[in-house]
Amino acid sequence: MEDERSNINKLNESLYSRTRYQAPDDRRTPLVASEAPDVSESFDSKSIDDMIKEDRRRNENHPIMAKMFTFALIFCLAAAAVAGYIYLAGGNLISSKNVEISVLGPVSVAAGAPLELGVTISNKNNADLATVNMVVEYPEGTRSAEDSTKTLARDKVAVGAIAAGASATRTERAILFGQKGDIKTVIINLEYRVQGSNAIFSKQKSYDISIGSAPVTMTVDEPPTVTSGNTFQTKITILANSSEILKDVLIRGEYPYGYSVSSAVPNPSAGDNIWSLGDLQPGEKREIVIKGILLGENQEERTFRFYAGVGKTGDPNKFESTLSLSTQTVQISRSSLSLAVSLNGENTSSYIAPAGNVIQGAVSYKNNLPTNASNGRIQVTLSGAALDKFSIQADKGGFYNSSNNTIEWNPSNYPELATLSPGESGQVSFAFSSLAVLPPGAKNNEMSLNTRLTADPSSGDTQSILTASATNSVKVASEVTLSAKALYSRGPFKNTGPIPPKAEKPTTYTLVLDLGNTQNDVTGAVVTGKLGPNVTWTDKTSVTGGQISYDPAANVLTWVVDKLPSGAGFSGKALEAVFQVSLNPSIGQVGSSPILVSGLSFSGTDSFTNSKVSFALPAVTTRITSDPAYVQGDDLVVK
Repeated sequence: MEDERSNINKLNESLYSRTRYQAPDDRRTPLVASEAPDVSESFDSKSIDDMIKEDRRRNENHPIMAKMFTFALIFCLAAAAVAGYIYLAGGNLISSKNVEISVLGPVSVAAGAPLELGVTISNKNNADLATVNMVVEYPEGTRSAEDSTKTLARDKVAVGAIAAGASATRTERAILFGQKGDIKTVIINLEYRVQGSNAIFSKQKSYDISIGSAPVTMTVDEPPTVTSGNTFQTKITILANSSEILKDVLIRGEYPYGYSVSSAVPNPSAGDNIWSLGDLQPGEKREIVIKGILLGENQEERTFRFYAGVGKTGDPNKFESTLSLSTQTVQISRSSLSLAVSLNGENTSSYIAPAGNVIQGAVSYKNNLPTNASNGRIQVTLSGAALDKFSIQADKGGFYNSSNNTIEWNPSNYPELATLSPGESGQVSFAFSSLAVLPPGAKNNEMSLNTRLTADPSSGDTQSILTASATNSVKVASEVTLSAKALYSRGPFKNTGPIPPKAEKPTTYTLVLDLGNTQNDVTGAVVTGKLGPNVTWTDKTSVTGGQISYDPAANVLTWVVDKLPSGAGFSGKALEAVFQVSLNPSIGQVGSSPILVSGLSFSGTDSFTNSKVSFALPAVTTRITSDPAYVQGDDLVVK
């Protein structure tokens, strides 16, 4: 530590001492004399002329650049001239601008009438066009002019070659459909090649045609105002205006919310709103009558739409094109009194019931007024040749007057009708049935019900008597009967073999089928059945109506009756089919009654109600109780 302090002290003394301070050495290096600059002491320079001459001499040293610039300028001018000539005059090159498509045809055509278009293709190029094809695209719904049942979406025509400066003309014919005022567009596409090239060029042109008139007119007649819950009628009239036969005419209805179809004449071909009318001759008129019920609130408006058009080829129930549209708006009103009639629980104006079956009817009523209604009276009048007067019954004191076939409820036999409070409702019921068989000469298989409700308004109401009514009909359906029995000792054929049947020994049986029908003609009547195990067809038959056949591959017999007449087996003779079968029982069937025919069933269509009729019978066995010679046990197979 002492050494360090002594050193510091020495340093301080040397720094601040006047006697010990030593001046630094002067070691500077003297400057060396530089060379004189090469700069003229005067401002003399070259003249302007000398400088220009010198610059020209430098340019003359690169002549190739000037030549290249001159060549490029000449080339650009030539290229611009050629391009302008090609653009303005077409030159000698192939261009789609030099191919023209012109169409000659009417600006308007009647829907359903043949359309003829003349298409001219002009080649204004200086070269020939090879393999020219024309494709014509038609609007949706177009039909072929040669066969109006065929849809025509596009037509491809091979035009061939067209020489330079020449033209080719082709004629296109088609039938367009649409509503009056519709604009239909025909698109013509041209495809062609040039000789020596595989490239395909194209050109397109569109041609617009207006539909001047529709081939059919459709008018819809329905009331402007309908009562909620009451049946009303809509009548559609279709008239063919075309000079040609209009094929596959279709009518389609769009119903508003709350509307239900009760009946339609003719019957719809699909659902309850599509009618296929088939072909219409020029000037032919068709009518469709629809009855239905519309439910809604007072003063509501509902819109019905009906379309007339043509159906698709192969599916006539689907629209391909619309020809006419009719829109009708009706207003709903609620009557002072509401009345509704149901038959066997169904709220329909047209009901189908088998002959002789009991039908339960119910009448619902309601006072829609804000005031009382008094002295209510309900009358149900039944009519029709098929009505069984002895079957009519009424509940809640209703009185049936057989002299006019009327059931009546009034305050004297049903006190609830004396006063109907605002919004009050109620129901009465009755029952009736049709005759099992129509009387001789009667051809009307329908019963009608006319229901009427009347009441007096309150004393302060100036309105006249209040009324509400409803009309219903009951179509009596056919009641077909089929019986089947087996015989051995009787029948048109002689039967052989042991009775009771013996195992591995054949025994023949005669089977008799009888067909009857109480009401209406039944068309397409068919009876089928299947022979039992170890039972064979002997090919002995006798039929009084239709034809009977046997299919050995399916082991099925078929009795076809084209038409089962009304009254067969009742007022007339039943149809009968008799055939013989042979049973060869096996040992495994000993002690049993083998089946001769099973699965006997009937199917047909009621020509009046257009409803299907079908049912089945139990199997026919060797238990031939219908044979007078049958003895208990004769049906069982023995060893």
